[in-house]
Amino acid sequence: MQVHAVIVEDETLTRQSLGTLLRAQGWQVWEASDAAACDAILREESIDLALIDLGLPGRTGQELIADLAGSKTIAILAVTARWQPEQRIAVLEAGADDYVVKPFHNGELIARIRAVLRRRKAQIGNVIKIEGWEVDLDARVARADTHSDAASVQIALTRGEVAILALLAEAGGRIVSRERLSKVAARRAQDGDLRTVDTLIYRLRRKFQAGNDDSGLNISSVPGLGYRLGRTGPASAA
Repeated sequence: MQVHAVIVEDETLTRQSLGTLLRAQGWQVWEASDAAACDAILREESIDLALIDLGLPGRTGQELIADLAGSKTIAILAVTARWQPEQRIAVLEAGADDYVVKPFHNGELIARIRAVLRRRKAQIGNVIKIEGWEVDLDARVARADTHSDAASVQIALTRGEVAILALLAEAGGRIVSRERLSKVAARRAQDGDLRTVDTLIYRLRRKFQAGNDDSGLNISSVPGLGYRLGRTGPASAA
């Protein structure tokens, strides 16, 4: 599994050491020294794992965890020097999937990361719901209930189209930049599937409208910013 991870740690040597460890697993890693730098990375990249130190300057690690807790796709592992049970409980209640206590063994850290990624994948499942449609990410099929005895409408999707839909759904109606959409589509698409983001969006609009005239999927273009699910409204970036 190709993992895209962000390490949020203000101590440079520790952050670099963790980065080396995660890259040795074959994972792609971004590094951030504080919560604001993490936010900037998340605006541009599709991240699977956030490794967050609690002792960050400014916005604390626990506050950052709480902000990310609403994400369905980002597994969160807290790194802490705090050993008191009430402090660990607070971190888990804020939204962390697990935690490790410094100093830790590298093998234990990697094992915990793999465990939280497995759990998060199981929680997400392989089906997402978007505006009355169910999209099977593995089968690359979208289905809509026709509310009749007839079989449900079914639409075949490419890997690139599935990647775009998954990211737009994760954003929850917020704007996703063309750059970020392009990156996530490139990660999941293969030779014949990868097109420009605009072309992928155009194909999705046509497929869903043709599949069900009563409930075509609303993907709005926000000039100069990107795309969002739903009709155009006040701009809010994902």
